[in-house]
Amino acid sequence: MLHLVFLSDLYQERGLFSLAEVTAGIAAKMIHRHPHVFGDTKAETQEELRRIWQQAKARVGEESAAPSLGKVSPALPALVQAQRLGEAAARMGFDWPNLKGALEKVEEEWQELREALSQPANPAWEEELGDLLFALVNVARFLNIDSEGALRRTIYKFIKRFHVVERTLAKAGKTPETASLEEMDAIWEACKREKGQAP
Repeated sequence: MLHLVFLSDLYQERGLFSLAEVTAGIAAKMIHRHPHVFGDTKAETQEELRRIWQQAKARVGEESAAPSLGKVSPALPALVQAQRLGEAAARMGFDWPNLKGALEKVEEEWQELREALSQPANPAWEEELGDLLFALVNVARFLNIDSEGALRRTIYKFIKRFHVVERTLAKAGKTPETASLEEMDAIWEACKREKGQAP
């Protein structure tokens, strides 16, 4: 707040604007962008809220000339970008009508990846894997699951279970490098059963 007041005072001394003008501008913008709060417009769903907000922006010429999909920051993690892109496309009507369509897309991309893998190594492997990951993120979107968070939790779970494998092997005087895959897999499955999860 000190910085905001200080900067506003500097600009006011130059005759450009005052803190009161900045505050009034922000208040006016909030009222204009939220007619469902400050006016008579009704919004029952989150999608209706987004539509109202976009329409309000467009009316004052603030809508960027760039397509909505271009507004997703490339600095975000890839899964977050994918989920945001899917959401943006859905807002513009480019989406499956239900979860079934998204799941069918996963099946389609899975088959395309398997077909690509039947050929010698080539750029199609990476492309098809990317398509499959993107399709899975769209399934997460339909289920209202944060794909980034879901993957992070799975990574954490994997690390915890692998530590159990390492500790169990260490008690037997072994390491993952000296144990067989069968030994490690047996410990892994036992850890899953202990947590009450299906193998």
